[in-house]
Amino acid sequence: DGTYACAYDIEKAGDYKMDVQIGGEHVAKSPFTVVARPGATHVANTEVVASNKAADAGKNVVTLQLKDVKGNKRHKGGDKVMVTVEQVVKREVAARDNGDGTFAVDVPPDMVGDVKLSTAINGEAAPGDAGAVTAVNKPVPVSAEHAALVKAALPASSASMLRMLERMAPDERQELVDELRTGLKADQALSAQRQKETAARDAKREAAAKAKADAKAAKKAAKAKLDEEIAKQLADEEAAEAAEASKVASTLGSIKSAFGLK
Repeated sequence: DGTYACAYDIEKAGDYKMDVQIGGEHVAKSPFTVVARPGATHVANTEVVASNKAADAGKNVVTLQLKDVKGNKRHKGGDKVMVTVEQVVKREVAARDNGDGTFAVDVPPDMVGDVKLSTAINGEAAPGDAGAVTAVNKPVPVSAEHAALVKAALPASSASMLRMLERMAPDERQELVDELRTGLKADQALSAQRQKETAARDAKREAAAKAKADAKAAKKAAKAKLDEEIAKQLADEEAAEAAEASKVASTLGSIKSAFGLK
């Protein structure tokens, strides 16, 4: 039908130039650039690229490089790498994904002495083991920022918590610090809300007390005014009665005088 199919298996990842010619002449835009990326992880090709036979507990002791079936190094993370750390008992821990195809293995900070490491990648056991190491439990100083956070979140038990943090792996320490920071923020938000509600209640009480005082003062002023008006009315009535009595007396005097009465 005028179309042609061509397939070529590239084994090594990298950039390639692909010439497409018909009758010895390049087709339009030829040559093309082809980027061959590493394929899916092939567990059997896993390589230990760094190993410390003696290291501080909680620190990186082994770095694993994941590869595809052709042996090309993986350039991105996303695989699930679990490490079994064996001493008296076995413990499974997650390796740290560096995001570039390598994974860092840390010995748990509370495991001291000779430990054996074995690795499983995406549920499949890696060939051999990641090695045997001797771990030393050496405290790692806690930063001033983290110490201040612990003291603010756990004032009563901050000393013991700081000692625990000194012997935690970096990722474990960060997880705990993040939880403390989240809890502290929640406590601060709750405290702020309570302060706001308390201030609102106080303001409401003050407003009610002021309204009551104003009403009492207004009632007192109204009573005083009423008393004043009543007193004035009584005074006016007494004055009118006195004037009327004086008038009556004057009229009576005139009548007596006219008739010569005493």
